[in-house]
Amino acid sequence: MKLIFKNYIFSFFDKNLIFNFLSKKNLLFLILLTSCGTSGNPDDLVNPSLVKESDYSKQVEFLTEAIKDYPDEPHYYYLRSKLYYEADRNSQALRDANAAINFDRNQPKYYFLLSQILLKKGENKAALQAAEKAKLLGFNELYLDKQLGVCHYLAGDKDAAMKYLQIFNNVMPDEIEVLYYLGAVYADYDDSLNACRYLDEVLVKNKSNSEAYVRLIGLHNSRRNPYRANQYAKEALQYCPPKPAIYLQTARTLDMMRRYDSAAVWYNKTLALDARQWEAYYRMAINSMRKEEFRAAESYYKTALQIKKDIPNGYLQLGVLYEYRLENLNEAKATYEKGVEVFPTDSTLIKSIWRAKWKLKKKAEEWINAHQPSQQNTESTQ
Repeated sequence: MKLIFKNYIFSFFDKNLIFNFLSKKNLLFLILLTSCGTSGNPDDLVNPSLVKESDYSKQVEFLTEAIKDYPDEPHYYYLRSKLYYEADRNSQALRDANAAINFDRNQPKYYFLLSQILLKKGENKAALQAAEKAKLLGFNELYLDKQLGVCHYLAGDKDAAMKYLQIFNNVMPDEIEVLYYLGAVYADYDDSLNACRYLDEVLVKNKSNSEAYVRLIGLHNSRRNPYRANQYAKEALQYCPPKPAIYLQTARTLDMMRRYDSAAVWYNKTLALDARQWEAYYRMAINSMRKEEFRAAESYYKTALQIKKDIPNGYLQLGVLYEYRLENLNEAKATYEKGVEVFPTDSTLIKSIWRAKWKLKKKAEEWINAHQPSQQNTESTQ
């Protein structure tokens, strides 16, 4: 019966006959039945492996027809939102999830799906609010703990993240994403032993996990162990597809090993993949200063600050370059002043402005004195 109905429905031979023949309740059941793979569980649609690529457009089209005939049924929007979410069509997924919630504000799984969509879109705080709403309404599936843990971490609450991630990990210890975030939390706690333990476990399960490599390389660099970091960098370059974060961490590792020319190669490779990587420009500026290539350093500093205006010490370093190396006091003063606009309480920048002003005033007085006729010359002329 299931296969007969499914083949008949997806042939779209006469959809109007189906809609007219079935009651609203039976139509919903039929949609759920034909959309959920072999399990028959509508919530299994969350698993992309159960959504065949060839069926995706048919399922979306069928749900769209159902929504046209029954525009007040929230579960149709919910199911179509799931399909859009798994296909990375996040704007459409968000629209349908919100529509489902507008029709039924007491269904916790609608908020859970909304949280997943918002997290994928990078709206971390909104994702956390939606996950907490799902919890408040009684959503009791284990994956909510994972979602809350990830959302809390990305929102900056390490303690809450650790709580929920450990709850999930105690039941499902092999979930790679949870292992990664546990490693990240421990790294932020400066517990390198546990951080490395969890992140290494990620790599045991998935050798091409670039995020784990980036974390481990950065962790060892921060611990002043660039040679261990370099081992991870070599593995990452071998097993992972090209990624700006891996190239950038490789370059930083080579910097710490004082292999500056090799580092420059990887900074340039980083920028070839993503020209908006401000840190690559910033590090290349510092390396140019080491080699006394001051014009190149100026260009790199300026580009980095155009991309990211709040680089700590960025304006100070560029101002010092103008003041002491390029001997351009006007540019130095202007750079320090831009820095104070971004960091209004930075006392070093404020003092630098006054120093540059004093030097400019002194230079102006020296120029006037040099070009003003002396009193003696004036009298002899008379």
